[in-house]
Amino acid sequence: MKSKLCLLTIAFLLIVTPNLFAALSGTGSPLSPYLIQSRADFAEWTSGSYMAAGIHSKLIADIDLQGATFSSIVATYYFHGNFNGNGYKIHNFTVTAASGVFDRIYGTVKNLTISDCTLTAASTQVGGLCSKIESSGTVTNCHFKGTINSTAHYVGGIAGVSAGTISNSSVDADITAGTNYADSGVFVGGNYGTITNCYANGSIDAYAWMGGFVGINFAGAKIENCYSTAQVTPGCSNCAYIDGFVGKQDGIVQHCFLDVTRATENSSNTGVTELTSGEMMVEANFTAAGWDFANIWSMPPAGAPHFQWHEDGTYCLTPPFFDYTGDCIVDLNDLAAFAASWLDCGYADQSLCP
Repeated sequence: MKSKLCLLTIAFLLIVTPNLFAALSGTGSPLSPYLIQSRADFAEWTSGSYMAAGIHSKLIADIDLQGATFSSIVATYYFHGNFNGNGYKIHNFTVTAASGVFDRIYGTVKNLTISDCTLTAASTQVGGLCSKIESSGTVTNCHFKGTINSTAHYVGGIAGVSAGTISNSSVDADITAGTNYADSGVFVGGNYGTITNCYANGSIDAYAWMGGFVGINFAGAKIENCYSTAQVTPGCSNCAYIDGFVGKQDGIVQHCFLDVTRATENSSNTGVTELTSGEMMVEANFTAAGWDFANIWSMPPAGAPHFQWHEDGTYCLTPPFFDYTGDCIVDLNDLAAFAASWLDCGYADQSLCP
């Protein structure tokens, strides 16, 4: 009798208790992640039920939050799961008192762009992507474009503080940080972890302890194969630890570059090569330092290196096979490029073609 009662109770609970994940298609497994394809889906995803360890989620469309203003971090729960932006973006929103989409990242976030975002905060650890990346956290192929204004410290485009691993990511942001010890950088405020193959563009206006790339690189932390073209503006005449790349450097920096044409404040961090804006456009300057232009980096017609999957603000993680023009889509421009290549036998004088 007792076992029957238990079975009836379980059956009743299954009927009347809503499925926390019912709103999103998928099962949350690696092969069947929860899919986010609309603003309503995104609102459901930020409810917190999808952020546990082992849960996989994926964007399958851009999420336009036009007109949305959040008074706290968009996803207010600590993130332990796996989030795949899938080359899409979350854009057009404002946060008035905190970081961007994530609070603390313990899991994995990849292939995500956050753009047209404005953050205003008075709290510490403010980032366009997240407030903090914990030691177990991994961020790769993530990109932030926006504006951050904070009266506190530890501010950065990707994260206020990172103790985890960041790779193949970029920031294009204008940042205003604290009025005392800013501990802030355009890419990351304070770095305890590893940052590889990343870059920062934009500007930072803050007081002491700030850099165009990272504010403080702590002992044991590492930055490798990165560059900054950000403009650095100190908020006082005698500010301490101000630099175009790393404000206060106690860790390791290797094979990194700084555009000194834009970064007028610099003290030549060890491991950082200073180049002019013109020299930043010369691929040989980077390949000599071991940068990978076969699989990761590409040199555009004008400007510093960017990622091979990045074309005019669009991040194309898996370019279509017939994308001859490199704009992440296949259209008539690609057909024209293919036709021109097909008709060209390789000789400048077509009359010499066999």
